[in-house]
Amino acid sequence: MTDRPAGPPGPSGPSLPAKELKRRQKEETREQAKDVRREAKAARKQDKHDLAQYHHELRRSKDPSLFHGHRVFNSKDLNRVFNQDAAAKKRVRFRRRLIHGITLTLLVGVVVTGAVLAVMIVRGNLKVGPVAAVGTPAPVCPVTTFDYRPNKQVHLTVYNSTRREGLAGTVAAELKKRGYYVVKVANKSAEYAGTAVVVSGPAGRAAAFNLQRNIAGTDYVADTRSDATVDVYLTGAFKELVPTIKVDQTPGRLSCPRLNPEPTLPAASPGAQPTTTAP
Repeated sequence: MTDRPAGPPGPSGPSLPAKELKRRQKEETREQAKDVRREAKAARKQDKHDLAQYHHELRRSKDPSLFHGHRVFNSKDLNRVFNQDAAAKKRVRFRRRLIHGITLTLLVGVVVTGAVLAVMIVRGNLKVGPVAAVGTPAPVCPVTTFDYRPNKQVHLTVYNSTRREGLAGTVAAELKKRGYYVVKVANKSAEYAGTAVVVSGPAGRAAAFNLQRNIAGTDYVADTRSDATVDVYLTGAFKELVPTIKVDQTPGRLSCPRLNPEPTLPAASPGAQPTTTAP
């Protein structure tokens, strides 16, 4: 019978067999596990005891705001909460009223401003030129002296900017009799209170000068067109064309009352109507 191999030598005494060594190690492990379980059980028991003691102290507490560990709201607490809600609602109502007041004030200001401007325009204190309908006025009135161009060389469009039905057609027919070439007849508004408005580009100024001699009291307005065509806007004060025998055909300058409040107008022939603009 042979001996089994011995384990490593112990700290003191002879070495133990391997089987005995493993058995002792298992016993030590079981003892350690038992110690851990005992400590955990003791800790749970202590926690349970502490919790029971805490609840016991709460039940014996004389603080009326606590009940079984819960906060009890009293009338003061409720009033404080509801007063905060009321203050917030009050601030919201104030902001809404402030915004409504500002909006209403702005609307009233716009309405009043519009009414004042309308009254000033009606009374003539504020003059609005025919910017949208007729074009942008030239910054200065042309100072060139023009010869009277033959009527047949003038191409024009006649617009009726009044409520008088058929006015543009009637005037266009009379102009055709005088030799003018009428391109178009239509209705189109012009914010102008004079007799008529003559509109052209730089190339059509001589033709515009011709028409001003045939329509007394007209005002000249320049636009940016490149051709020599002319637009004539008949307005509320228009009555009739200058009689053919009274048309002044001497050289002269364009009449621009709105650009030059007191323009130097060409001398009219005897019996011709003055070329002034109604206010």
